[in-house]
Amino acid sequence: MKLDYRYLVVAFLSSLALLFDRFMYPYFNIQGISYLEIGIIDAIFSISTMIVLYYYGNIADKIGRRKMLAVLSAYYALFPLLYLSVSNFISGVLFRVLDSPSYPRFPIELAYFHDLAPKYKKAIFFGLVTAALAFGGIAAPIIGGYLIDHYGFVVLAYASFAFGLVFAAIVFLLPDPYRKKLKKVSIKRMNFSILKKNRFLKAISVFYFLTGISFVLVWIWIPFLSMQATDSYGVIGVIMAAGGLFAAFGRIFFGHFENRYGRVGAFIIAGILSSLSMVFLGISKTVLALLASSLLGSFSGSIRDPAEQSLLSDNIEESERGETFCAFEFLSRAGVVVGAVLGGVVVTFLNTSSAFLLAAAIEASGIAVFVLALRFYASPR
Repeated sequence: MKLDYRYLVVAFLSSLALLFDRFMYPYFNIQGISYLEIGIIDAIFSISTMIVLYYYGNIADKIGRRKMLAVLSAYYALFPLLYLSVSNFISGVLFRVLDSPSYPRFPIELAYFHDLAPKYKKAIFFGLVTAALAFGGIAAPIIGGYLIDHYGFVVLAYASFAFGLVFAAIVFLLPDPYRKKLKKVSIKRMNFSILKKNRFLKAISVFYFLTGISFVLVWIWIPFLSMQATDSYGVIGVIMAAGGLFAAFGRIFFGHFENRYGRVGAFIIAGILSSLSMVFLGISKTVLALLASSLLGSFSGSIRDPAEQSLLSDNIEESERGETFCAFEFLSRAGVVVGAVLGGVVVTFLNTSSAFLLAAAIEASGIAVFVLALRFYASPR
């Protein structure tokens, strides 16, 4: 299967555009913002992104996914520079809320890649694309940690700004593989009925809510957990990068494997392994143990992502992809709201390790609900 290399470049750069995000909350903490306040800031940000997704998430299906992705990415690129001005809780809330209109770029990017996927090679295609995303995800924290150790957060912010603008410019120059021509753009509220069309979509909707909770617990607190074992941001970046290592190399292989032997079973196995990796992260006390636990998490991602995206592609109508992915993202962000506040409370009154054990329990609950809802293998392969 031939794939235009430009799409892999886009996938790689989309992760590098998040360079500052990976270290944003440690920077906020350095500025005097407490753990509980960090959790509340992220919860408020998530609520504001839910509002944006609810009212405007479907616009991409009307005016063009590529065009909207480019505009939102260019808008987001400014915020790493603005975050440098954060000095207290109020300013943290303000800039995060102002950033929220750019958030639909994530599900819109996913919908855009689904437009590109060949009909009978979807798992293989998403194996390649998600591998490129993972390579960017590996590079971002390593580059970010190096820049902080040697040049500080200011240079990190400018590098993130530059990657964001380059990403937006490349996307703007790419073609739209799918266009829905309407006489006018009608903005309406999100239609959640699109998630009730079959058993798989119902099951994955609940899964996204629960894993939204576990995701934010890991995403926010892994830099702080790593700080208990090292004071080098470069090493912290390597620990975070390990979370994408197997994903980058394994997704292409598992994409081929799952296309032939079944995707639902692979998705479930990946969820179990992901839960175990969070348990091991929670009990890890050394850099080596943190690295090993992150690698297990990346291995689970290498199994899960191609299966997940190909299953979604089979169950979502082409004309509704943008809105459907925004609806999924809305549910996930609802989970993030819960997880952000919950994590802030747990880390403040217990410890960082407890947040990861809680994340593991919630992740396991999510995969259990998915299995029960589908009655094991009662969905497409």
